[in-house]
Amino acid sequence: MYREEIENFIAQLNKSNNTIISYRRDLMQMEDYLQTNPDRTVRDYAELIASEKSTASVSRIYSSMNVFFRNLVLSGAMEKNPMDGIVPPKVKKNPRRSFTDDEKLVLKSMPKGYSDKAVRDRAMIAIMLDTGMKVSAILNLTPEDVSKMELPMETRIIIDDYIYGSRESLLAGNTCDRLFANCEGKPMSRQGFWKVIKKYTKDGGI
Repeated sequence: MYREEIENFIAQLNKSNNTIISYRRDLMQMEDYLQTNPDRTVRDYAELIASEKSTASVSRIYSSMNVFFRNLVLSGAMEKNPMDGIVPPKVKKNPRRSFTDDEKLVLKSMPKGYSDKAVRDRAMIAIMLDTGMKVSAILNLTPEDVSKMELPMETRIIIDDYIYGSRESLLAGNTCDRLFANCEGKPMSRQGFWKVIKKYTKDGGI
């Protein structure tokens, strides 16, 4: 029904690989449903996933569908967006909580040892706690960026240990313009960052 249009839409997306994969999955699942149920409509599919999936998943899928159909309307392939009037559920956000001073001390002491990964983790945690920057901003930092930041002397030492020591080992010959790299020498992802933080909060009983 929309397979060719979906492939054309995906081909012109200027997004990250993960985003493109997400769009393709969401739209192809819709396509499979409509092909299997020719008497059903886009609205029927939207109502079905709203009853089966989490609020966050529904919101993401609705967004994928809405962007796709809006693109078809703008190109003249459709007269009306079938997603018009279909409102995604509101995603409930958990209230934010800051770390206490005691918890900060625990976190800063958690990455034990002198392995390259431990040195990197200490640097990530130190920047997060001392600057209050969002994860996305931290992951976009370059070594040049952090050299210009005003940081406590203790944190500066931690960062320098990482930049001038462990970072090159983690890169393993790869080129990475971001400050923090994963164990494959590629830029650290949000998922990777939070995996590190969750590990140390759990180990520290936070």
